[in-house]
Amino acid sequence: MASHSQISAIAHVYAQSILALANEQQQAQEMGNDLRDLVKIVKDSPDFATYLRDPSVSAAERGERLKRIFAGKVPQLLMNFLGVLNNHHRLNELEGVAESYRELLDKQSGRIQVELRVATELDAGMLAEVQKQVSAALKKEAILTQVVDESLIGGLTLKIEDKLLDASVRTQLASMRKQLLESARGKNPAFELSSVSGQ
Repeated sequence: MASHSQISAIAHVYAQSILALANEQQQAQEMGNDLRDLVKIVKDSPDFATYLRDPSVSAAERGERLKRIFAGKVPQLLMNFLGVLNNHHRLNELEGVAESYRELLDKQSGRIQVELRVATELDAGMLAEVQKQVSAALKKEAILTQVVDESLIGGLTLKIEDKLLDASVRTQLASMRKQLLESARGKNPAFELSSVSGQ
């Protein structure tokens, strides 16, 4: 997932334009799905991705090939949009456009993307509970993407847009170690006293 800071201003403008058109045709969610699937096709086909960016290929030639590949297989709105990107030599912005479009659509729909990192995979019930709690806290519908990261030991981290909330055991242990070291050096007597008193 690209961060917002990695999305170019040009890609954002194109995303705004295609979302406006998709809204007019009541195809906003469908267009988001189509853009996501198209980006996956390009990512899974390095040779095709290189071809789309090849400056030695004319826009006319590339446009004809795009028609042969996608015409009748993708919605006309997406086909037209690919034509616009191609004519302006902006097919290299496709991934950024798709990511910016998703962000705009999420905002429009009251959703927010959240990356959930856990030490061990959560089952469907636990994942649903986390999704419920995060949605309530953010007052938006949280769309969770679960990532297993064994280095966390336990706990979890939440990445919300470009912000990281870390509640992992690894981080807690590191924090405790730092406090203990500072206490041993006399830098944090309050921690030492509270530890001894059991408070």
